[in-house]
Amino acid sequence: MKIGLILVVLLLLAGFCFTSYKIGQRSVILPEIKADTVLLYDTVWQTFTNNQAYYLKPDTIILINTIPSIVDTAAILKDYYLTVIYNKQFKDSNIVINDSLTVSRNRVTSNLISYKWMKPTQIVTNVTNYNTYYNSTISLGLDLPLKDPKYYEFEAILNTKRVYFGVGFMPEIQSFNLKFGSIIKKLRGRGASK
Repeated sequence: MKIGLILVVLLLLAGFCFTSYKIGQRSVILPEIKADTVLLYDTVWQTFTNNQAYYLKPDTIILINTIPSIVDTAAILKDYYLTVIYNKQFKDSNIVINDSLTVSRNRVTSNLISYKWMKPTQIVTNVTNYNTYYNSTISLGLDLPLKDPKYYEFEAILNTKRVYFGVGFMPEIQSFNLKFGSIIKKLRGRGASK
């Protein structure tokens, strides 16, 4: 039973150390995200490029059998070959649509549609800065001797760039311990910049 308890405590300690390493690895280089919002107003009219006129079959044809007055053929031909442009504008709080319709020889020769957005387009740009480093960290841990686990020790350590110091407590002998040391070599984690 004692061996099983030791194995469970060792597995928990190993899991805690591995998790602390992963959390610490992420917390050493903490990205700083700065959101920048830009409002863009559309200043250019957008035009549909396919402006061909499609001829539809008429729904209704009204025939006039009698001509009510004296006919001026030259005026009729002049009106027939005349080019007339009809402009329509549809406005809303969001969009303005211009429709330019050209009619000549009793047919639609061109239909040009353009639009412009009236509401601003919101663009949010997130700038991520990965140069935020912590100069020191605090670690909580457990010392567990393999030969006699009853002499376990709780510890709290402050790690700086060059040294660490901390305090520990052993419940078995009711004693505090001081800890201090120096960093010999720094290890680079996965994904850390040079």
